[in-house]
Amino acid sequence: MNKYYREAMTYTKNYRRKGGFTRKNRFSRRQKPEKTVVGKIYANWCGHCQNLIPTWNELKQKLGGSNYQFVEVEQQEIDTTHKLTQLRKRIKGGDKNIKYEGFPTLFKIKGGKVSYYSGDRSLESLMQFFKET
Repeated sequence: MNKYYREAMTYTKNYRRKGGFTRKNRFSRRQKPEKTVVGKIYANWCGHCQNLIPTWNELKQKLGGSNYQFVEVEQQEIDTTHKLTQLRKRIKGGDKNIKYEGFPTLFKIKGGKVSYYSGDRSLESLMQFFKET
């Protein structure tokens, strides 16, 4: 065995004993808290979706930041399936489908669970829904 190789191995063993980066804790230290996904599935031809645009933009300004990730999926986009597949990866548990029957569909994914919004489309009620735990 090479002299330098032995020294490096000894250093590595001692470093690990003192709480250095091991395979286990190397990744756990880098993990950031998972963001809440705030999503909207819409269609450009939908009148309700068009009416929601100013409120949605204001919601993005007020909630935008480190704790929220905003996702908008247009029903007629080519990459709709790809975007929904990426969102399904964030869902934990049984049914991983994001259901939408009407437009706009507003939802949040927090802690691996999907919640759908069905209330009033005012800014205050939207903020209350997306902020609640």
